[in-house]
Amino acid sequence: MMVRVPEPGRLELRYHWSGRERVAAHISLIALGLVLLALLSTRRLELADRLHAPAAQRLSALMLGLSVALVSMWVASRKAARLEQTWTDAIARVFARRADHDATFVRDLIVDGAFTTARTPQQICIGLTGRDALPGCSETAHRPSMAILYGAPHLYRCLAVTVPPNGLTDVHLEATGDVLGMVVRMTPGRGQHLTWRPVGGREDMKRRGVSTQPSEFHLRADAFPAGFTLRLGNRSNAPERVCVAAAEVRAKASGATGAALD
Repeated sequence: MMVRVPEPGRLELRYHWSGRERVAAHISLIALGLVLLALLSTRRLELADRLHAPAAQRLSALMLGLSVALVSMWVASRKAARLEQTWTDAIARVFARRADHDATFVRDLIVDGAFTTARTPQQICIGLTGRDALPGCSETAHRPSMAILYGAPHLYRCLAVTVPPNGLTDVHLEATGDVLGMVVRMTPGRGQHLTWRPVGGREDMKRRGVSTQPSEFHLRADAFPAGFTLRLGNRSNAPERVCVAAAEVRAKASGATGAALD
């Protein structure tokens, strides 16, 4: 606060106590007095035991269990709705480029565990194929595991697999409808030595490079009667880590056969 004084003199400021402030000050003084009296007492502090009726105890346990169940159901429902919305946005983005197709989300194949993997050779930590002896490499660390894949603007659960040096890793997806998904490279670096392509379809799909940017794909059920398999190839002397996200979708229309790789 700034006050202008036009000539020499004295300025006096007084604080005005409101009624509530005076009452609060009196309550504080009374509480302080009670605390001082309690400190002078030598009596041991004992908490009184509350006796609850058996019916009240059963009702409390029932209400607690019901609350936990409702919260768990709400969390599960929210996660399922969020997962469906994530893939619904991906479907809209992919199918927007083809006017004769549309689809609805069925399930997340990675979350449901609807996949199997196989690699050749089985051993990952092979230090005899190049100059790098792969010190500290562990076969356990290269087991398939769940991970997170970012495909703007959402996060997807994906299956992280390792492609052995100069080897192959197959990811078989168990679905009866179409499959929509993404492939992304997790190992830092660049180069065309890491590739992927769908196999087992009626058409021979060409290899594509795996980069750190997600590559989307749509595999149609009528083009893969024997099932959906993604084959990852590594032509380098070091293991590569790749993440695969995939969902089963139900196509509403089918104007052509084959696979759409974006």
